[in-house]
Amino acid sequence: MAKVQNTFLKSKMNKDLDARIMPNGEYRDARNIQVSRSESSEVGALENILGNEEVINFETVTGVAGLKCIGILADEVNNVVYLYLTNNFKELYYTNKSNFIISHNTLSNQTVVLVKGAFLNFSTLNPIYGINILEGLLFWTDNRNQPRKIDVTLANAIPSNINPTYYQTEDQISVAKYNPYQTIELYQASSLSPGFSETTMKDVSSLFLPNGGSAVANGAQNNTTINITGLEGQINLVTSEYGIASKVYLQDSFGVITDTGQVVTAFTTTSFTVASNLNVSASQTIVFNSNPYYNPNFSGDSDYLEDKFVRFSYRFKFEGNEYSIFAPFTQTAFIPKQDGYFMYTTNPNPEKDDQADAYRSTVVYFVENKVDSINLRIPLPFNNYELAEQLKIKEVDILYKESDGLSVKVVDTIKIDTIFNSSAICLVDNTQTSTDIINVNGVQGGILIGQKVSGAGIPSGTVVASPGFVPTDPSNAIAGTLKLSNTVTSVSNDTTLTVGDIDYYDYNYNSTKPFKTLPESELIRVFDKVPVKALAQEISGNRVIYGNYQTKQTPPASLNYNVACTTKADFSTNESTLTYNGVAQSYSAGASISVTINTVESEGLFPGAIIKSDDNNLIIPSNTQISSTTSNTVGAAIITLNNNVTFPSGPVSITAQPSGGVEETTSIVEYPSSSVKTNRNYQIGFVLSDRFGRQSSVILSSNTETIKVGDVAYAGSTLYSPYINSSIDQDTWPGNSLKILLNEIIPSGAAGLYNGDVTDVDYNPLGWYSYKIVVKQTEQEYYNVYIPGIMSAYPEDFTLELGKTSHTVLINDNINKVPRDLNEVGPEQRQFRSSVQLFGRVQNTATSIIATNVGDSNTQYYPGRQSDTVSTISTMYDLFDYSPTAQPDLNYFPQFYSYESNPLIARISTEKKIGQIATTNYSIAATEITTPNTVAAGSPIPVENTQGILSSGQVLITQSGVLPNTTLTAATQTSVTLNKEITTTVANQLIRLVPSESSGALTLPGLQYLAVYETEPVESLLDIFWETSSAGLISDLNSAVLNASDGAANISGWNTNTFIESLGAAPQDILNAPGTIALVDNFGISLTGTLVLNSVVNANNEQVNSSNPYFTLLDTGSGNGPWKIQTTSEYYNNIYFSSNLGSQQFTFEFTATANGTSSTIQKYANLGNVSPTIIAVNGVTPSNPNIIYTNTTVSVIATIDGVNGANNAALANSDLLYTLVEAKNSSLADVDYFSISQADSGSNSWRATLSNNLQAPIDVYTVTLNLQDAGDSETIVITIDFRIQIPQNYIFNRTREWLQQGEQVNDYYPFVILKVDNTVTGATPAQQGWYLFAGGWFTVYSPCSGAPQDGGSGLLQYTGSNFVTLPLTQPDDSGNQCRTAVGTGESIWYFSSVSQSAVEALMIADNPDLQGTGSESNGFNCAGSDPSVPNNPDISDVLFEVI
Repeated sequence: MAKVQNTFLKSKMNKDLDARIMPNGEYRDARNIQVSRSESSEVGALENILGNEEVINFETVTGVAGLKCIGILADEVNNVVYLYLTNNFKELYYTNKSNFIISHNTLSNQTVVLVKGAFLNFSTLNPIYGINILEGLLFWTDNRNQPRKIDVTLANAIPSNINPTYYQTEDQISVAKYNPYQTIELYQASSLSPGFSETTMKDVSSLFLPNGGSAVANGAQNNTTINITGLEGQINLVTSEYGIASKVYLQDSFGVITDTGQVVTAFTTTSFTVASNLNVSASQTIVFNSNPYYNPNFSGDSDYLEDKFVRFSYRFKFEGNEYSIFAPFTQTAFIPKQDGYFMYTTNPNPEKDDQADAYRSTVVYFVENKVDSINLRIPLPFNNYELAEQLKIKEVDILYKESDGLSVKVVDTIKIDTIFNSSAICLVDNTQTSTDIINVNGVQGGILIGQKVSGAGIPSGTVVASPGFVPTDPSNAIAGTLKLSNTVTSVSNDTTLTVGDIDYYDYNYNSTKPFKTLPESELIRVFDKVPVKALAQEISGNRVIYGNYQTKQTPPASLNYNVACTTKADFSTNESTLTYNGVAQSYSAGASISVTINTVESEGLFPGAIIKSDDNNLIIPSNTQISSTTSNTVGAAIITLNNNVTFPSGPVSITAQPSGGVEETTSIVEYPSSSVKTNRNYQIGFVLSDRFGRQSSVILSSNTETIKVGDVAYAGSTLYSPYINSSIDQDTWPGNSLKILLNEIIPSGAAGLYNGDVTDVDYNPLGWYSYKIVVKQTEQEYYNVYIPGIMSAYPEDFTLELGKTSHTVLINDNINKVPRDLNEVGPEQRQFRSSVQLFGRVQNTATSIIATNVGDSNTQYYPGRQSDTVSTISTMYDLFDYSPTAQPDLNYFPQFYSYESNPLIARISTEKKIGQIATTNYSIAATEITTPNTVAAGSPIPVENTQGILSSGQVLITQSGVLPNTTLTAATQTSVTLNKEITTTVANQLIRLVPSESSGALTLPGLQYLAVYETEPVESLLDIFWETSSAGLISDLNSAVLNASDGAANISGWNTNTFIESLGAAPQDILNAPGTIALVDNFGISLTGTLVLNSVVNANNEQVNSSNPYFTLLDTGSGNGPWKIQTTSEYYNNIYFSSNLGSQQFTFEFTATANGTSSTIQKYANLGNVSPTIIAVNGVTPSNPNIIYTNTTVSVIATIDGVNGANNAALANSDLLYTLVEAKNSSLADVDYFSISQADSGSNSWRATLSNNLQAPIDVYTVTLNLQDAGDSETIVITIDFRIQIPQNYIFNRTREWLQQGEQVNDYYPFVILKVDNTVTGATPAQQGWYLFAGGWFTVYSPCSGAPQDGGSGLLQYTGSNFVTLPLTQPDDSGNQCRTAVGTGESIWYFSSVSQSAVEALMIADNPDLQGTGSESNGFNCAGSDPSVPNNPDISDVLFEVI
């Protein structure tokens, strides 16, 4: 048999062409099929599409009703479907909405809730289109939140658990990881001076201090005088250069150093003396001025950091092996050897003159790093025992960067378990009294011996003693006993104890080399390139790709701050101590509490300080802050708190300290050798960051005024830092630091400020979170030129160009620091030009120097902003035409260092005098011996023509007849006496005399003491800002600004839940009743002040409150509020909830002024949607059910009118869309007989026209339509009934019996009468009447012997189905139509609206064969035993329509 096979390769339905010319590969109609796309021979074949069955009920799985799926991913590899569910149908964030991510395994039929919570912030308005799974990581993005991911293997280990807790915060699911914004701290509580702080940078390998030394005992001794050998360093007496006698320490065989309590009273290089007997063993090491930080067990490389300027940072490694960006680096960890001091010692100590060494070598050898051990205090974003859980961190890398290196290296990697066990909290288990072993439970973290223990009732200074914490159950160490170093008097049950520091992890860096170098890509990775929002996402080559994204938030255009550069502030953490002396009493939040302020630091006591107490009876809730105080200084004060607090009877000691540390001044201790470089221009800016490291560009100050606070002038964001002047005490100056005065809080900008509280309606995890300070300083490299004194004026003329010209010697590396211009020089050129700019920093003095005042040999020079210029560089001989064989009689050239070697001399054009003239402290003379002779020692010798001043002690320069070290013992201007014989051979013999020390050696020329010039810096072409170590939370900074000023921190009463599009004509309140707002401070306390609405900007960055404002601020009081926000007619005429969501999301910016302080406050209002409404079907208000009775020949079934939720009728027809959801017949099968078109109705509504394609059979259909606006939808179900429901007793089988003319036997003529009156459902008045079918009974009844229809036809046979059409006004499928009047010839259909007899009369009148005598009856009696034809036929499953 022939086989016919059709393929449908084109997969194209074609309803346009005639079937006879349909192209191959196309088809006319198809339902529930798909075209095979396989590569086998079956390609193009039609295949059934399998139907659906319910496998998951969202409500059953989650227990939440009304969920909608907004995203789905089918993981076909693992047979898992991932679903994203929410019941949030709005744009805003709602704390009470439910969001879920669930998985369903189609093989095991197991459904698992992976993540749930309001923090997921899903909305049906933001369907999730971008979903991918990669190696167990489920990525998604919804263009509402930032891109996110979870590990599906970790999300819920217990499938039956519908409340998973593994992922509970945005930090844990964001693709962009948490940004560690805090800098490592390099200060800690002092181990030497309790109550003070010290830097964590230490020299622990040096045995003694720079002014100390060590020696070895020369034999066992017990005496006041100890013989020693091998003296290193120095020993000092109270009469020494330092004025402090050396302390004596003894070191044992284990390296441990013990203080003897004695000081040196006398010493030589081989012995020293103390006041009391000192017992030393043979060869025992004796230390003078021991290094208090010396560690005999130091395991690091003491020289490793010596020539390095290093900075430290850290980064987190997360469970997915991702890394955070770098935290800000510290400042350079550098303290110079000798703490930067020039040392000078003389006999009997080894002689040492650092200043002379500096100008001889042109380098300062001790400017090397003495630091070899640094305690890096890493601030933790959560308590140490919470870190792994909250951020899913598994490691922390300690990072290291050298100043002259580009790479970042890792010195160590710390496992999270180590951090977890570094500190702990626990609870006291039952009240403990008079004991040093207490029972504890609820231990979180780790407890180590030696750690500090703090808590109410614990004595100060208590640490964990051996054996430490002994757990009751070692396998679950959460309870046990804790051994303390002190006995507690009483500590209450459930008192929280802190062991160690849960806020920091201390890492001790001991000068070890890094073990790996990070790739360059990590160095330049200042933030992760994960978009803030993205609509599209895809995976390619194991890489996640985002499309249609927003890279970062828009920051504020500027900030209001001023900057200054002044001396470092005293160390302060702004801690204050208070005493409560009242009776036992409970105080509610805001109640007045009388206290005494005992001590304050720096700024004093201000609102915002967090209070704590070790008093066991004082119950202080966590984060209790001072909300107001009547005094900031020592003395009586009345404070209020933000929480309820119960005080016991006084006195009760309290500490108060601001949170966040933004006002702490620590650099003087933390970086003792660091200072801001003077004579530089600085531009200081802010960089804001969200919690995940996306950073703003640099934000500068909008303030151009200079503000004076005390004696300090604060300028705009740019300043010049001058050289310090003579008003600064050089001995106590700690260095300069930059100061920032923030005048107003940091505004939120379009992004808002971070709010991580998921229970707050203002939850905003992507707002600006932290800040860091950056500095631009383009004047970079420079040199310090260490020179052997500066000669002002000339060596031959002490007044020539005095103050305008100076000279100095250039040797060693100074020749390169101050180079000659060798570009255009001739072969015989001896003098070279130079244009190097120099700034004088240190100059030699005119003071007469002896061993005890060497420090006075030079002094600070204050150049101001003026630089000196090197004009000429040449050798001494060429510059001055000097000849060693023809020296001037008074020769001042020896004032130049190493003048005998003909050094290079720089001639400097100066703005003012620097250095000293040639005669300074250099007393020389020349004279002539009148008569040639040999004169014995001690005999007067006549002289004449004396130049200079002859004085005792001067030494004759050796020449012919003059013995070495011949010294003048007495002199006048005409006679001299010498200590040695002299012989002269000519008259007027010239002799020259120079000064000498008492020992007879030539004295140091008076100018040859250290002076320092600084070269002009190189101007960098890189216009970049450099990161500083100053960073913090914006919330802390803003709180500090507000607390210090008592300014308005917020607006109360802002609730926009009723801000919806159905607001009536203007003016309307946009806030909930009573609809007013007021000013409050940082603690929510009401303030009196003014409020100005500056601007309103929508999310499209459009100003909507300028020329034609949308909103007005209405003061309902007398100038100080409260205020209302009301709409205007401009708003009413333009705004509804549209698809342009940005146009109805508003940012209100206010200026609030209270107590003399202005603050910028931003509030947000997002217009809420009102669901659309279908207002009419065929012009009538919809009912339930909506049934339309019509027939299959009617094209337009219905018109449906709908509106959105806008109150303004002119906007009510906007942004609406109808969709035909489904159409089903009475058997609930899908059909496609209907379609919709839509357009404006012309009457302020949006109209859909429901049409029939004229192919539908008679049936009852349900058509579901959906009306969607920009935020929600409404569904309507319309029932289309093509039937008229004629009851069985209204349908009659009729038989006419008559005797036809000319015949002998009666004839029978069957027909059907159908009655339609006003009781027939679906019939219109025009359709009511009597219908007659003349073609037979209702159906063929067989067998029926003798029946006129045997082998004939009936109504059902005529129609060919159980659909009966009554063709009242249109022909039926056979072309016949009801005849309503007597016509010509027979018809098969008749109708009369009058009566049954009237319609029968029409049939008889048209049929001559029926005319004549006869009768009519219902039904027909069949012959024999055959059943009769019924009067009323069976109409089961028969449908009727009238057309």
